[in-house]
This record gives sequence, C-alpha cells and structure tokens, in this order.
Amino acid sequence: MTAKAKPERLGPIHVALPRLFALHGEAYIVSEEKQRFDRYVASLLLGPAAVGTTVAEILIYGWREGLTGRHPFVQQRVGPHGTVTETIKVKTMRDPEPGETLDITRFSPRILSRRARFVRIMGLDELPQMQKVASGEWSLVGPRPLVQASIDQYISEAREDGAGEGEIEDWLRFQDIARRGIFGVAQASLRMSSGRDGLRVVRSDVDYYHNASFVVDLQAIASSIGTLMVAGLHAAVRRPEELGAQTLPTPT
Repeated sequence: MTAKAKPERLGPIHVALPRLFALHGEAYIVSEEKQRFDRYVASLLLGPAAVGTTVAEILIYGWREGLTGRHPFVQQRVGPHGTVTETIKVKTMRDPEPGETLDITRFSPRILSRRARFVRIMGLDELPQMQKVASGEWSLVGPRPLVQASIDQYISEAREDGAGEGEIEDWLRFQDIARRGIFGVAQASLRMSSGRDGLRVVRSDVDYYHNASFVVDLQAIASSIGTLMVAGLHAAVRRPEELGAQTLPTPT
C-alpha cells in the first residue's frame, strides 16, 4: 500500500521576515523568502478566495448555476523564462465571434451582464488564481500574465512614446525572471484606462524591477485594492458611454 504524500510545510514565516526586509531589486524578486511569504499569505486566503469566487459566479449566473462552480475561463499566457502559464478566472465574457476584434475593456459588448462587468472591474474574477500563488507558481506581486500580442503591443507603444532601448531590455528581463502576479504594479489601473498604456506599463514595471522590496510589495497590494474599489464605485455611478474604451489585439 502506497503511503499518502504529506503536504509540503512552509516552515515558520517569521524566520524569513528579517531577510525579506534586507533584499531589494532583482535579488528580492527571485528570492525564496518572497516566494515563501507569498505562499504563506495565499494559503491563508484560499478559503476567503473560494467564497469570493462562489459569490462572483452567483452574481453572474444566479444561485443554481453559480453554485456549481463550472464557469472557469482558462487561457495560456507567457510565463517566466519562456514558459507557458495558465490564467484561471471566473468567466465574465462570451467567446469572440470569428474575425471579431477582441475588446477587453470594462464596457466591451462581450461582457455577459452588468453584474459580470462589476465582477470584472472589481477583480473578483481573479480570485481563483490565489491557488497559483499558494502553489508557488505565481507571486502576490509581479508582472501580470500577458498574451504575446499584448507584450508586442506594449513594446511598440513604449518605443513610439519615448522609451529607451535600455528600458525595454529591463522590462523584458523583468518579464523573464519574475513569477506572474495577481497584483501588478501598473496593470490594476488599466481597468480604468482609456488611452495608450505601453509606456506607463513598461516604466512602472521597470521601476519595480529596480526598486522591489517587501515594503514596495505591501504598497502595491494596497494601491491595487484601492484602485479596484474606486473603479467599481466609478462604474456603478456612470453610464457606459461616459467612460471611454480601450481595445487590445486578439491573443495568440
């Protein structure tokens, strides 16, 4: 009879804290201490995240369908070191028709309902991905998982708007080494954006790459949550036609 594998123990988190405060920049981003802390926090949040996911699905699909938990949106994105990582979200949008431009804005006509739009803007559709942080594959704070088309678009926009080649190289280095994050430094605010984002995303991520620390991570999480709450309130009191839109290319 095969013995049952025991779950991996993360060890006392207080042991990692002193070194967490001492690390900065790339050394912090790739450190075992950051990964251990992220996994520890995510493991504590798995229960609340599961409840939040169920609430999001009930809001979109109703009680009977929402309680089944069978509405995931799974998509392959670019991961660190050229790997492929999967995003797992609550499905808030219908699939695009053949040849349809992929509008992923908060007021895309593909969003299933007004409640689905609220779930999307508030980031509740991201809650299933907490399990990826708990497993060690993702981080709490890191570059958002992007499709290759979005990476190419951000680079093109950043160059056109004044980014230097050194900034582009640093951004690509950050994309290459860092585990993907639920909370991005710049990307949370994209939910309220209506303009070109390449330069802002590149420079925000590069600034994080050079200055990353435990304190900066805490600030990024607090800022992201605040931005999402403001976005939700903003959407709740404004009509769709009052709030601009942004279209990204179809993922590849």
